[in-house]
Amino acid sequence: MNIEKAFRFPFEGNGLGLVLIGGLINLVPILNFLCLGYAVEVMERVNDGRYEMPSWSDWGRKFLKGLGYLAISLFYLFIPLLVILAGGAGSSTYNSAAAPVFGGVGLLGLLLLLAFGFLVPMSIARYAATGLLAEGFRVGTVIKCIGAAAGGYLAAYLLSIAVYFGVGVVSVVIPFLGSILAVFLAFYACVVVAALFAGVHRDAVSALESGG
Repeated sequence: MNIEKAFRFPFEGNGLGLVLIGGLINLVPILNFLCLGYAVEVMERVNDGRYEMPSWSDWGRKFLKGLGYLAISLFYLFIPLLVILAGGAGSSTYNSAAAPVFGGVGLLGLLLLLAFGFLVPMSIARYAATGLLAEGFRVGTVIKCIGAAAGGYLAAYLLSIAVYFGVGVVSVVIPFLGSILAVFLAFYACVVVAALFAGVHRDAVSALESGG
């Protein structure tokens, strides 16, 4: 995983223009699936050792890749989100005596969300690297890859949280202009995070192939 390169390459060449386009596309519902597909294409390139921004072409392919990204995410997060919703709905529907029970259900859902959400980035990296949607659903393989590069994966995970937190801070701290900047920074963050996890996946595969 090359952290410095992951943060820098989106601005190389005509990257800034591509980031600006991505930020605008990300604002449009449904069309923003293209941005998820773009992240998958970034992962494909980084997995091959190429830190470069894809062009905004072949939108059909990007849209399908985005749907794959969404499908994998929902596969892991559906049950945790369902538990969270059940806890929240129960707390607001039943009397106060039952509220602690449903509060506990909501907490369980949050813990499940953190646990299953931890698997999502590597699952999408597997999908990007192989081009096979089914690879994103192979939980055992995903866990094996995470274990092969555990330190790098944890670092990438924490960095991704920090990056998105930073985008949120910008949107809140800087009046008006911050909200505009956050639109483009959010897409930039998506690209950076994709590169980080693709780099970790590449390291994991190398470690597994060498028997590490």
